[in-house]
Amino acid sequence: MNTFFSHPISKQIRSHLVKRTNPHHHWNILLSMFVCIGCALFVFSLYLLFKIKNDTVFREGAVAPTETPSVDMNTLKKVTNIFDSKKARHESIKMNPTVFSDPSM
Repeated sequence: MNTFFSHPISKQIRSHLVKRTNPHHHWNILLSMFVCIGCALFVFSLYLLFKIKNDTVFREGAVAPTETPSVDMNTLKKVTNIFDSKKARHESIKMNPTVFSDPSM
């Protein structure tokens, strides 16, 4: 491994890279990149807020009216009878509650 680093070409490459490395330049690039991304995100957020405020953000266009399905009257009567019987049973239980005898007596 020492032979690689002691080679004159590797010394030249290493010295060239060390001379050209500037940490302030890298920080400047990173900072400007994140500032640009932050500004773009801020502008997009304002645009989306404007769209939401005007109620146009999720609009899909004109929707064709759908036909309402016809209701089978026999099935409707059966369902309403079931609910009526449940209501009557609930009222009868509320008016005449079942009294259980105490098994300890």
